[in-house]
Amino acid sequence: MSTVSISVRSLREIWASAENVHTSRPLLLGIPEIDSALGGGVACGKISEVYGGPGAGKTQLALTIVAQELITNYLNGEDGIIIYLHTTGTFPIERLCEIMEAKLTPLDGSTAPDSSLVKAMLSGLCIDKVVEATELTHKLMNLNTNVEDHKKIRLLVIDSITSVFRPLLRSKRLEIVILHAYKLECRYRANFVPNLLHVAYLLKRITAQLQMAVLVLNEVTGGVDPSTKSIKSGTPAIKPALGGMWTQAINCRIAMHHMKNMICRRRFLQIIFNASGPPSDKIPIAITSSGVKTQEPNLV
Repeated sequence: MSTVSISVRSLREIWASAENVHTSRPLLLGIPEIDSALGGGVACGKISEVYGGPGAGKTQLALTIVAQELITNYLNGEDGIIIYLHTTGTFPIERLCEIMEAKLTPLDGSTAPDSSLVKAMLSGLCIDKVVEATELTHKLMNLNTNVEDHKKIRLLVIDSITSVFRPLLRSKRLEIVILHAYKLECRYRANFVPNLLHVAYLLKRITAQLQMAVLVLNEVTGGVDPSTKSIKSGTPAIKPALGGMWTQAINCRIAMHHMKNMICRRRFLQIIFNASGPPSDKIPIAITSSGVKTQEPNLV
């Protein structure tokens, strides 16, 4: 009778691996107030979500984080890689370059950065487009199966996850599909219908194995979220898409909101929950040439 060898980790090994979870430095926006609200920046080894309605500034926030990380990697002599998966339209490379150039320009505006410098920094960015859940699943599975080849990845951005799952969101059988995937756990087949929980499972594995940050952009759906603090007093909070099962998979949720009237548009950012720190109050922000910036309350 053959015996089966089972590898069991000791308590000491488990504790040591837990202590190593936060060894990677967080990713900074370069905005002290927001970085502080996030507990030091966007945490590695965790899944962070940014949600909001159209025009709230979700992509602008993602580009700000990407720009700051590319600059930080270059100045520190690090060879970290950023993967940006966009799901609609074309990637706004011109806008990213504008943000980087503005961040590199001295405060007095005396000298503009050399375009070759920005180009050199962009060598650490990998851009790809996915339009279907199957494509997204296959790319994430590839990251999971070739761990040694992907240890330099610092950040994975998905902009936005909602669009690839929109067909499932329209289906009344979404919860059944997700529950079925949960029961199967990791025993997925090549022809298995991609689903939200499968992606969440893969993202969890990626963050744990590679100790990189994952930033997922999410949209909003009809109704309100009673568990979410309202950004404006007396106004029901908008509800993020993808449902409660997705909420359980993420470690940090950032809400972005904007109000527009005849005179101006006001934008706010708020940390709803965060494994690295407490929730935050609303933070007034503005979209500038250098990306997202905080704004004085008396100016909004």
